[in-house]
Amino acid sequence: MESNEQVSPATKSYFGTATRWVGGKLKCLISWLETNGNLANAIATILSAFIAFVALFASLVSVYLAREALKDQHHHNVLSVKPLPMLTVFDGEEKIQVVLRNNGSGPLIIKDIGVTDGKHEKTSVIEWMPELPDGIQWDTFASESRERSLAPGDEIVLVRLLGEPSDPAFREGRDKSRNALRNLTVSVRHTDIYGTSMVPHVMDLTWFGRRKKPDAASGKPH
Repeated sequence: MESNEQVSPATKSYFGTATRWVGGKLKCLISWLETNGNLANAIATILSAFIAFVALFASLVSVYLAREALKDQHHHNVLSVKPLPMLTVFDGEEKIQVVLRNNGSGPLIIKDIGVTDGKHEKTSVIEWMPELPDGIQWDTFASESRERSLAPGDEIVLVRLLGEPSDPAFREGRDKSRNALRNLTVSVRHTDIYGTSMVPHVMDLTWFGRRKKPDAASGKPH
């Protein structure tokens, strides 16, 4: 079906004028470029350099954003596998013990353990313990903990003594061990799986001295 609509003379005149104007401008531009070739080349060079600079800047921004994203991801990974050492003690009639436990969300890498009486330092609790009476033995102990690892929830028994409170020999060994433990301070130096050094976990074992009667003059256990 043919359209009955016809283009008005005014519209034809408008489009004709616009076409002639655009054509004239293009002719002027071509003529200018032919006349000013060196300047045109200079402008083209500047535009190319500007475009290259913009591309370089965009690349640098992309690299920076990617680096920041990696740093954030690494920080998140470190926090998600952070160890948390915890020293706990038990002092009962039938058992005394010192235990190191990992309460964190990631592996605990033990660099070393220091046990001091304030003057000298040794590498384990058992090295400070007295000789036990005949027939009495340690249930378990850790003589060396350097470079050991603890999974989340795992523990190391640094020293444990079990026995019957009715046994005089056991009571003697238990009380002598308490007396030695109460003067000690344990320090655990450790890292996470990324090798990040952390603040040492330190705990004194004065809990084992709470049963001692205070000296009348000094007020301190004796």
